[in-house]
Amino acid sequence: MLPLKRKVVIRRSKPRIAPRKTETVWSWRTTLLAASVFFVLGILVSGMLLWRSGWFQKQADKITASGLELTRKAGFAVEDILVEGRNQTDKDQIVSVLQVETGSPILAFNPHDALKRLGDISWVKSGVVERRLPSTIFVRLYEREPIALWQNNKIIKLIDREGHVLRDLGKDESPNLPLVVGEGANTHAADLIAQLLQYQSILTPLKAAVRVSDRRWDLHLINDIVVKLPEENLGDALDRLHKAITEQQIMERNIVGLDLRLPGRMIIETNDPIEPQKNAKPDSKI
Repeated sequence: MLPLKRKVVIRRSKPRIAPRKTETVWSWRTTLLAASVFFVLGILVSGMLLWRSGWFQKQADKITASGLELTRKAGFAVEDILVEGRNQTDKDQIVSVLQVETGSPILAFNPHDALKRLGDISWVKSGVVERRLPSTIFVRLYEREPIALWQNNKIIKLIDREGHVLRDLGKDESPNLPLVVGEGANTHAADLIAQLLQYQSILTPLKAAVRVSDRRWDLHLINDIVVKLPEENLGDALDRLHKAITEQQIMERNIVGLDLRLPGRMIIETNDPIEPQKNAKPDSKI
């Protein structure tokens, strides 16, 4: 008996696919962009640190100083300081305020800043400062002019028409200027003096003009006469006072005060004792 043949079945197995590995792939563009960002950030941070430390300014100052030194060696150096219009301002104070030395580079001198510093001097009202190359600094001063003496808190000062204090009055000084007294008198003196200049009859006996409550004036004349002026219509009051002095000869009378505060009226205060009227009837009793 013959053996039975077995049927062999061949099965095809499906190919196994290996799992893919997850990888981060950087392209060259992405890498270049990232490097550029870090490079720019590094420059910005470094620049900020250098700026805060003043490195840039120091380098700029060094370059400027080197350039100015070259101009100085080329002959652009300060040799003369020419000042015009100086009458009251101290010479040494001007030189000190200019902040310049002989032999220094003239191009390093700033006329605009120097003029500002000159304006801090009490006598200087305005001025001009120039560099006249190659070696001269020119200064033209316009000084303030004193118009009155101002007494406040027992201290007497020289003032100009704007009320600007020029300096304290020396003990041995006695300039021929009107004296104004009191708070606010300095800023109102110019208007009063301008009107008083029209009446020499008032200026001559005037001892002082006292500012009252910063509203009006009292004129203190010789012989201890006090004239009370109004707040308004000052010119009219001065005109009436002028006529009283020149026509009524009030300076020769025994008067201690005049009140001109009311328009059209003059109240005279005398120092004469009041005598009782003869044949006066006694006051009736109530």
